[in-house]
Amino acid sequence: MKNNKMFTLLVLSVAALTAASCSCSPQPTPTSDSSDTSDTSTTSEESVPVSSVTLNKSTLTLEKGASEKLVVTVLPENASNRNVTWTSSSADVTVDQEGNVKAVNVGSAVITAKSVSDPSKTASCTVTVTAPAPVYSFLGPVTKKQSFVDYAANIAVPSTSSEGYFDREQGYSVGDDNPVNVKPVFEIVDENFDPADQDLWDYDFEYVFKVKNDSGLYVIADESLYEVTNNRKGDIKFSESAVGKSFKVSVTPGGLDAEEKADPDNTVTYSFNVIDGYNVYSAKELSYLDDRHGDNSYSWADGDVAGWADQWDAFKEANGLDKTVNHKTLILHQNIQITKDDFPANFLYSEEEAAQTATPEKVVGTFKDYIALYAHQSEDKLTLNGNYFKLDYSQIPLITRGRGGKETGDVNSHSELTHIYKGSFDVRNLNVTGNAPKAIEAVDVKYGGGLMFNKTGHYTSKVSAYNLLARDCFITFMSEKLYTETPLSFDVLNSKFYNNYNCFFYNWAGNLHVKDSIMSKCGGPIAITDHWINTDTETEYEIESQLGDYPVYTPNGRTSHTVFEDCVLDNLVAGSEAWFVQFKLTGLVPQIKTLSDLYYGLGKSYVTDADGKAVAMASAPAASFLNLITVNKSAAAEGATNANVCGSVEIIRTGKSEVFDYSQPVTAELQSAAEIQAGLQSGDQAIIAALCEKYSCASVEELMALAQSLGASYGADATNHALLRGANNLGAPVFECGGEFAYFDGTHKYLQPLSNANPSAPSTDPLLPTSDFITKATDTTTLYYNGMLVLLGVVDVA
Repeated sequence: MKNNKMFTLLVLSVAALTAASCSCSPQPTPTSDSSDTSDTSTTSEESVPVSSVTLNKSTLTLEKGASEKLVVTVLPENASNRNVTWTSSSADVTVDQEGNVKAVNVGSAVITAKSVSDPSKTASCTVTVTAPAPVYSFLGPVTKKQSFVDYAANIAVPSTSSEGYFDREQGYSVGDDNPVNVKPVFEIVDENFDPADQDLWDYDFEYVFKVKNDSGLYVIADESLYEVTNNRKGDIKFSESAVGKSFKVSVTPGGLDAEEKADPDNTVTYSFNVIDGYNVYSAKELSYLDDRHGDNSYSWADGDVAGWADQWDAFKEANGLDKTVNHKTLILHQNIQITKDDFPANFLYSEEEAAQTATPEKVVGTFKDYIALYAHQSEDKLTLNGNYFKLDYSQIPLITRGRGGKETGDVNSHSELTHIYKGSFDVRNLNVTGNAPKAIEAVDVKYGGGLMFNKTGHYTSKVSAYNLLARDCFITFMSEKLYTETPLSFDVLNSKFYNNYNCFFYNWAGNLHVKDSIMSKCGGPIAITDHWINTDTETEYEIESQLGDYPVYTPNGRTSHTVFEDCVLDNLVAGSEAWFVQFKLTGLVPQIKTLSDLYYGLGKSYVTDADGKAVAMASAPAASFLNLITVNKSAAAEGATNANVCGSVEIIRTGKSEVFDYSQPVTAELQSAAEIQAGLQSGDQAIIAALCEKYSCASVEELMALAQSLGASYGADATNHALLRGANNLGAPVFECGGEFAYFDGTHKYLQPLSNANPSAPSTDPLLPTSDFITKATDTTTLYYNGMLVLLGVVDVA
């Protein structure tokens, strides 16, 4: 009986264990020696507890995708239940109930084995998953570096567009002062076909250098002309002996198989011309335009306080730039956006400095007034070659006007992006956008102004611009009065100017010659022509210009000479622009507004639709706008003057030149002729009658004949400008401007003839065009009124 009882108990015990095992979740894993038979005589009252659980590893490192089995040991060996369950703390690593661990993602997880019979008994292993060593695969084709792609896009814009250059065929320029980067763009992947950084490609590039010979053929270049300074980065440098030569450089990624090498899509070829200059890839490198480093003793303009040179030195050092180098030619290699972070911090008002001003909230964080952001003071020529790229300083905060604790945050006109104190400046193939667009109404801006693009100094010899696109500058170019016997030579060719806050040119006692260019839509006149009377010297200078030698009749100082040759002059203004409102120039702005009203009385200064109804142009009142070309200021006042100021403005059209020279002496005869001519053109019968009595003339015809005999002329080509000066009390005409008289036929817009301009004039009066409409932008006619010349031309009135 005893044996039977023991057998029965054993069977029941096994059945109970089986049932417990089946109901466990997750399924326990037997220990490594679970097959060992235990003493079958053990009863449930005599079960052996688990004393410990351990793993063969406490840490484990696996590459992503790898697997490994962890071995668990449960003690004692005769424990009644040696089964465990497995868990993972993260999905980055998985484990099954056999202890098999798999690395799923880069990361880590804790793998835990827990005793089934005693959950307090556990063991853990920290598993770290690493990325596998990459095996990179090349994916063609290769393409050119982004700078060359942008260059191609920039020159692809048609020249008829405001963003299109007139000359698009000068080619890509590369400097010899520092390396140029030609690293091509291509794609690589790792063994899992994940995209990878191109810089991880572990092969050197292969280069082929060819140079154009005297026959115009490209042949293998001598190694003395170039150097690969960093193969992996794609940096190549040309020697000084390469300057003036044209090159083709082919670049192929290394490590390609024979078939990949043979594929032409896996090689890029760059073509460029090497010039003497420094290659610029960032806004901070434009600090090389400034050569103030290391010299605080130089006498700079107002606002350039001591220490700015040291600040530039510190800025260059902080940005890895060589402060000891002065590069004379900078060449852009990408479109560049300039911000205030690209200048030393003390160029801007700090909170402490702003707190001392009248309007600290406007002043803080803005550039100080009377500041040149980039200043050039050596006698050398400074060249900025845009390489057909864009230079954008629209994000520069507005300059704040005022000094000595009187800053107000109002409009400023005394600061510039570049200032050439000495030497000369040449800018070419550049598309520049400033921070001062034209405001149609004064309310369009909180406070106006911004930076000029360039200003010359007292000792600048020459400024030239070729193939320049410029817009939204306060003034594009301003010439400073000179302290040298040789006047400033200022030449502009094949350029376009748009949408300035003030004017495009401020010609202060220089010789400005603008040829084959477009000037459209600025807030003031296209050009301001100013003169300078120097009270410190008795020197009488002879002015040499494009038009010859001009004598200066003022005892001291210098006068200005401005030439527009075959240019499109399109500048519709209404007098409500912010420039007019904020620049309350003494006498000048009211006279411009009066002039606009005058033209409305002489002709239709509004656009008509197909039904003949007046249509206001932009926001300008339909009865008040004109095409303002130039304002000729006196040296003594901003406005009308009777000072005997010399100077000239010449407007040249192909086949015809109209010269308005203010330097001719005015005789009493010419003064009388001017008085008679002005009276006749006024149409006022009372004035005409008084003139007939004064000059003993029996009729209007006799009065007109007298005027002609004294020097008056109704022929535009033969008009003696001294007559106009005589009508203006011997002073130079204050205005050189144009009136806009447009006609819309439903499809096209034309210049409307001035049929009502001078109803009392004879049929030969040049104010009456012989053709019905003037349809070409270069066609002009002239209108004279009280010593003021008006240039009329077709403009876009859309």
